[in-house]
Amino acid sequence: MVAMGLVVPEAEAAPPAPSGDQLTSQLHLILNRAADRTARINELADPSAITGADNIAALEDVFGWAYTWKVINPAAGGDTMTAQLAITLNDHSNRQGQVKTTPLSYAGGGNHWKLSKASVCSLAKQFQTSC
Repeated sequence: MVAMGLVVPEAEAAPPAPSGDQLTSQLHLILNRAADRTARINELADPSAITGADNIAALEDVFGWAYTWKVINPAAGGDTMTAQLAITLNDHSNRQGQVKTTPLSYAGGGNHWKLSKASVCSLAKQFQTSC
């Protein structure tokens, strides 16, 4: 953009909101301790959130049979995006039961949405582990 003869860089537009399925895949990667650590960190707005992600993943390795989850209702606005994590609790016979939702937030950096540290820490708190 040119203003009064000066070239002013235009603000980088935030990427469009991805689908819930895309965000679910992203969260699966973040919580997959067997995946490349750098790839996992690249999905986080704050690299230090990997500690909380690792702690959640360790519990998921043990108790993953007890629930299923998916990201739903992504909504972008400017350089931030919100979504909901829908967690479905299962009983011992693997029947689905109660669904609990928890908010997630993302930061748009370049052409990519990254999960916020606040979201990781909120999930860690719900899993009764540290962030």
